[in-house]
Amino acid sequence: MIVIVMIVLLMLLSVGLGLYFFVFAKKDCKKITEEDECTEPCQWDTYGNKCIGEDDDLTPAPTQQPIMESADESSTERKREESAPVPAAVSDNKWRCYAGRYGDAYAEYNKNKSLEDVKDHYETIGKSKGWKTTCTLTGDEVACYALQNPEAFENFGYTTSVSNTTGKRLAKHYKDVGRDEVARFNCQGGKLADSIIPEDASILTPREFNIDRRNRKYTYLLTSPNGLYKFVLYHETKRARLFLRKGNSNIATILDSRLSAANHTAGYTKLRAWFSGYDANLFLRWYKPDNSGGHKNGVYINTRYPGTTDNTVPSNRHILVLTDSGKLYVDHGEGSEDEISVLYEPEE
Repeated sequence: MIVIVMIVLLMLLSVGLGLYFFVFAKKDCKKITEEDECTEPCQWDTYGNKCIGEDDDLTPAPTQQPIMESADESSTERKREESAPVPAAVSDNKWRCYAGRYGDAYAEYNKNKSLEDVKDHYETIGKSKGWKTTCTLTGDEVACYALQNPEAFENFGYTTSVSNTTGKRLAKHYKDVGRDEVARFNCQGGKLADSIIPEDASILTPREFNIDRRNRKYTYLLTSPNGLYKFVLYHETKRARLFLRKGNSNIATILDSRLSAANHTAGYTKLRAWFSGYDANLFLRWYKPDNSGGHKNGVYINTRYPGTTDNTVPSNRHILVLTDSGKLYVDHGEGSEDEISVLYEPEE
């Protein structure tokens, strides 16, 4: 009797141990993360990338895609696509834009009308200077494109913005027409109506100046191509000056506006300055912060083209010019420089 009982107990113990190891081995499988450690009774789920119990379902293999070409054919075709040449008309656009943006590159192009020469100029000079080959025009470049290309100016007018209607039309005209003609849109040298702007001169188109209005701060408006001369606006709490600087020295004051203490107390604390596209005048004026109240202590220089009282020069067709020699003047596109338009000329 005792023997029978012992046999039954051993059988029950065996079943219990079997159940124990079955359950816990199954749980432990899911904790194993390495394939080498996933041993029986666990199994490695290849496509699921995990260790599972022997009764768990394996992840099915992914559906095979039909093979349309051999590996060699695929590789050859891919290489052929990667090495396929960009259409010349497209690849040449960046050299047209590079020439239109920089005076030196434009001069190189004009020697032989060769875009290969322009590309060589970029590789040997422009690339090291960080010069761009993109065809997206900035606000200044849109303005210079309008002024340097009479057809664009006469059809669309003038702006220093790329977001308004005029700016968008000018940018589109450049991409549709001007780019193929390697038209200039740079702000150094070029042509304004009947005036030829020298290559050693930078130009500033009409606009209200974006001023750093903090106390005793400088805003650089125009720099000569050689970097020696700068046309600068200086701002104080109750004073503003437009002057010409050579190196670190101020050599000529163009405009000087001082605000009285009474006007400052009355709220005239905001300086505004601009080069007028309507009549080519230079202005310095003080306003209230919301631009109301008229203007106080305003000063200006009249650079109207001589010989007329109503200014027959088209609106906005004026530019400020600063040369490498330090000459600062206003050009109206009339093909001549009159003394009334010269703001500063160094003594010889």
